[in-house]
Amino acid sequence: LPSPRAAIRPTAFNSRWYYVPLGLPLAVLRSPVDLLHATFTVVPWCPVRRIVLTVQDVCPDVHPEFFPPGIRARFRWLITHGVSRAAHIIVPSERTRLELIEHYEVDSARVSVIPNGVRFRMDGSTTGEAAPPFDADRWPRDFALYVGRFHARKNIERLLQAFARSASRRRGLRLVLVGRDLWSGERIAQLIDTLGLAQDVICPGHVDDGTLGELYRRARVFTFL
Repeated sequence: LPSPRAAIRPTAFNSRWYYVPLGLPLAVLRSPVDLLHATFTVVPWCPVRRIVLTVQDVCPDVHPEFFPPGIRARFRWLITHGVSRAAHIIVPSERTRLELIEHYEVDSARVSVIPNGVRFRMDGSTTGEAAPPFDADRWPRDFALYVGRFHARKNIERLLQAFARSASRRRGLRLVLVGRDLWSGERIAQLIDTLGLAQDVICPGHVDDGTLGELYRRARVFTFL
């Protein structure tokens, strides 16, 4: 944020488990603000009267079959608490707006749709700081790309089954699955072995923004499930 009106105040630890309950409230106590934008679905306790809340989705309510009961209950409590405190709510799509209103009885006048912003430029660079050089030797020349958590609702198992039957795989196409494990990592790894894809599927875990931008640029196709 190259502006004299912007001041960056980092917290002690780069962890949501610290930032949400402790880091952000402490920062606001030290540097009071008139308006707080809570970007992570959760509204932390803060001595701020005006709060804008961003809710990315309400998937545990729409697809409860993919979430353990404890996770669903915690999520619902957090959202209920958040929307009750927020002066206004931002969602990234009309679908999320309708689902939020349906499951939480929120006044539609309090919800605005603002699509998520651009993170990578067409040349593969990020909109943030400069990243380390891209290590091309680490990646296949021809590949399909998936980016996201390893979670049942992402339908990665169907992607792997389709990839196993793909003629492009037999001609050298590889599949790169970028993202951290959530609850389905072991099942995904087992399916990769069962389908005989150990040499064709690459699971690098989390990658830095510069690498991710370059992977988007170089991929033959991006898969979104």
